[in-house]
Amino acid sequence: MVEEKLYYDTLSVAKRTSQRIHLVENHDKNALIVLLLQKLAPQKTIIITKTKKEANTLKGHLLSEDFKVTAVHGNTKEEERVKAFQNFTDSETDIIITTDKIFQDQEVTQMNLIISYALPLEKEDYFARLSALNEQGESITLISEDDQAMMSQIEHFMGVEILVEDVDGFEHTEVEQQVVSKKKKPRHKKSKS
Repeated sequence: MVEEKLYYDTLSVAKRTSQRIHLVENHDKNALIVLLLQKLAPQKTIIITKTKKEANTLKGHLLSEDFKVTAVHGNTKEEERVKAFQNFTDSETDIIITTDKIFQDQEVTQMNLIISYALPLEKEDYFARLSALNEQGESITLISEDDQAMMSQIEHFMGVEILVEDVDGFEHTEVEQQVVSKKKKPRHKKSKS
């Protein structure tokens, strides 16, 4: 019964949420995030990274572009974490960068935008990210060729295929083209014998 409820909750959230994938090599993720944030000018944005180093590097990159941003991860003291999320809730900070573990420990809701800088280790954790969005919220996932298998598992788990979208001014690499061609392969129907 609990598993069935999770399935229907997952399906409901997945269908109501605007989701898209951007294909990008890992070394180009920061530049792509800057372009996305400049284009969308969102408030209440969470960017979820896999590591503390990614969070800190991205924070420095976004601060240099004049975004109001903070980073929270395992090395952040508890009182600083609480203050960072309170400032975020009070709109003193537009963007918070956090590791997946810290995100899971917070009760974050009503987000306008969640950017998955890295995919979670478990497909169910991706669903938890979507659940933190408001009704008009949007989810953007950055994937490289290495993420293809997990992204397929996530799509299968949620019962939806997520749109792969280009960003104006961002050049695709050969690796990205390989991911697109793998993703767009037609599904063969089993023949009836």
